[in-house]
Amino acid sequence: MIWRRRALGLAAVLWVAAVFAAYYLIHLPEVLRGTQAAQARLALTLAGWLGTLVLTHTLGRWAEWGCGAVRPYGFAARERFALRVGLGFGVLGVLMLALGFLRLYHPALAWGAVLVALPFGARPFVADLCAALPRVPGDWAGRGLAAFVALMLGLAFVRALAPPTAWDALVYHLTGPKLYLQAGRIQHDLDLMYLGFPQWGSMVFAWGMLLASPLLAQLFHWTFALLTLALLPGAANRVAPGRGWLAAALCLGVPTASLLAGAAYVEWMTMFAALAAFVCLARNTSHEFHELHEPKDTLRVIRGKEFFVAGVFAGLAFDAKYTAAGAVLGLAVLALLRARNWRERGAFALAALLVVAPYLLKNLVLTGNPAYPFFWLGKFWDVSRAVWYGQSGTGLPWQQVLIAPWEATVWGIEGAIAQG
Repeated sequence: MIWRRRALGLAAVLWVAAVFAAYYLIHLPEVLRGTQAAQARLALTLAGWLGTLVLTHTLGRWAEWGCGAVRPYGFAARERFALRVGLGFGVLGVLMLALGFLRLYHPALAWGAVLVALPFGARPFVADLCAALPRVPGDWAGRGLAAFVALMLGLAFVRALAPPTAWDALVYHLTGPKLYLQAGRIQHDLDLMYLGFPQWGSMVFAWGMLLASPLLAQLFHWTFALLTLALLPGAANRVAPGRGWLAAALCLGVPTASLLAGAAYVEWMTMFAALAAFVCLARNTSHEFHELHEPKDTLRVIRGKEFFVAGVFAGLAFDAKYTAAGAVLGLAVLALLRARNWRERGAFALAALLVVAPYLLKNLVLTGNPAYPFFWLGKFWDVSRAVWYGQSGTGLPWQQVLIAPWEATVWGIEGAIAQG
């Protein structure tokens, strides 16, 4: 009898709740209408983010089948996952560039690609993701570092879901893709020299804006922070075994790094690509040869392919940022020293050139200068502007220039007005 009364009372409460919910769902208060639209945009952004991760993972696996260097020799599960997704984003950038020249910037086409990839890409993506998840450290110090990393990533994730306010993002990282999507094609019809800067980031951000909004572009940059951290332990273990969480905490402890992770910038894309190239070059296959009992010919092929993949990521670093040229030169020296023959050196150089070429050709076609706005004149770029932009000097005396890195690091304040 008691249970019957309780059931009737619970049913009455649920019925009243259902009536109120149905009423306010139909007669939504004005104060909640904007919230409902924001929630819909957020849901679309998150769906586009997850769908793109599946798509890029699938593209990365397809690209990997062509070269084979990411599987299965010598890479930890988290490294394989990061390299595959990063490789897929590289392919996605070139595809977006091609779609721009073909005037095929349509949301239906982008969502169609995501939906096509889901049926046969979701299961491998989830399997790789689960294998890549880090283990909880066994000691309290490690757990504290892991908690700090999770906190910083969580804060950056929340910032990525806020409207964009970062300076460079509004000046050109998001403005360029916005102009491309408005025109329905790749173009350089506005006197904005930054449109000639490396465009891998712009193509990835344009994909996000095509699917949903600028928030998705910010989420993509946050994703590259996560992928970079996934590669850190393997690199750190070469000099400090077991200090992967410490390396990640030091990296995210830099205020600028953690702040930019939630903005539509390209710094984390550059760091990821350069680190991925280093990881591929620094991997030692000699011990794996003995463990796997592979014939020498197979080992030679594996080494050649890993140099090719390293060249791909080195090219992507330059595709993200002109100033990555220094890192690319360093990687080229490392490839030169570690390669056992000119075939491996040639594989690295060829891959880097092939990856860089589409973006240089884009500048050549649209502006007449492949390295726009540097070295040569081009569209909207005359001699006076070239001289002004290329002049040496910073307005500081030479002795202050020498200590500028120290002053920027120790005395610098993120977001402060520049002095000097």
